Amino acid sequence: MANSAFEIIFKIGDGYYLAGTVRASHEKVELFFHFPWGSRQKSKYQEIGKNTIEHGCLPDHVSFHSDGSIHEKYQDYKKRKKYINKLKPGINVFNLSLGKFLPIYIESIRLSEETKSKRLKLIPDPTEYQQQKSWDVSKFEYVSIVLISKCAGVNPANLLSDHGFQSLTKIGKIPILANIFKVNDKTQLPEGSKSQFDTQLLLMIVQETWPEQEPKLIESKNDKYVLLCNSVTLPPMEIISKMINLNDKC
Repeated sequence: MANSAFEIIFKIGDGYYLAGTVRASHEKVELFFHFPWGSRQKSKYQEIGKNTIEHGCLPDHVSFHSDGSIHEKYQDYKKRKKYINKLKPGINVFNLSLGKFLPIYIESIRLSEETKSKRLKLIPDPTEYQQQKSWDVSKFEYVSIVLISKCAGVNPANLLSDHGFQSLTKIGKIPILANIFKVNDKTQLPEGSKSQFDTQLLLMIVQETWPEQEPKLIESKNDKYVLLCNSVTLPPMEIISKMINLNDKC
């Protein structure tokens, strides 16, 4: 199997919206979080908890590569590729040893604004399968997408009991994407596989949003994470443990 993909679908009222797609390339051992509108699509971002709106182009995807590098890809209106927010944390998120897990992506979304600004893409005629696997977020104003890479040997219950995840208010089911990378896939990594276990992804939709950061932390080469717009790549557990539920204020 060369590729596998998993759609993140939100149910809001009677509508179903694509919030993103997680795609794994097994041939290259690379992982992608694709935004639903793709490159060069105009969009508006609204800062969590604020009234300001920033105009810009939505990125096509955030990608995690076999050499351990991470970046975000845009295209300008002349279809020229641009790679921003580059990060090389010194750890391969697919090659975790027994008992290890790592949060790799958080995105906080204000639903009332993002459905209007096209961050979420309406699915005109959702299939029965898409409806069944969707998250009903109709009664929430804010939600976050949390992606966690984990060794197949990690018990999900033990992972979720970590103090960083305990306080998060989960919405709906927590699927485990089991066939992300097999042991045989990881032999293709440049440094070879250090793990004798498959890689899985755990996907959470939660009511909490990550806290506002100081401007000096927007992009950091010393710390192993990057802040995008309303998203964090390779978020430290400290950020997760400080996430707050703004729905209580609605």
